[in-house]
Amino acid sequence: GKDGRMVYTVDMTNDSLMELDTVTGESKTYAIPGGKEPGTPDNPRKGPHSLEPDSDGNIWITLALSGQMAKFDINTKEFLQVSGHPERPRGAYPHSLRVDKNDVGWYTDAGTNSVFALDPSRDNEIREYRMLSRDQAVGGGRGESGGITPYGISIAPDGTVWASKLNGNRVVK
Repeated sequence: GKDGRMVYTVDMTNDSLMELDTVTGESKTYAIPGGKEPGTPDNPRKGPHSLEPDSDGNIWITLALSGQMAKFDINTKEFLQVSGHPERPRGAYPHSLRVDKNDVGWYTDAGTNSVFALDPSRDNEIREYRMLSRDQAVGGGRGESGGITPYGISIAPDGTVWASKLNGNRVVK
């Protein structure tokens, strides 16, 4: 957390976010609205996967199973959920996430061949950046191996966004 006291993590199979107070040892579980009730045998519906704080300390989360993005407000303890795709009610599988110095959330979508940018300062506008397809990404006489799955993502100190492709043997800038 922003204050260095709270630690946050997600539980993908229980559709929840957990908050741990490192001073008192107290922990709380917050069920993501529309997801399964934590601790029940139901199947997860939201699938929180990756989380990152913004400059205010709020926690942004990829909801891989529902194709959405969520923000957990650390003050009100409420969730805001938005689509993970700019033109559809849901993305395919929002996966890894990083928040840049302008609070734009950059994330890979493992079910598409794209990186997305969610800009809270523009009413949560989402922009899509398509990666090269398997047959376009040819180097040394061969294309990508088995996959085109956007996976990891990071932001360099100069603001450049870098992503990797699982099984694709590619790094994308």
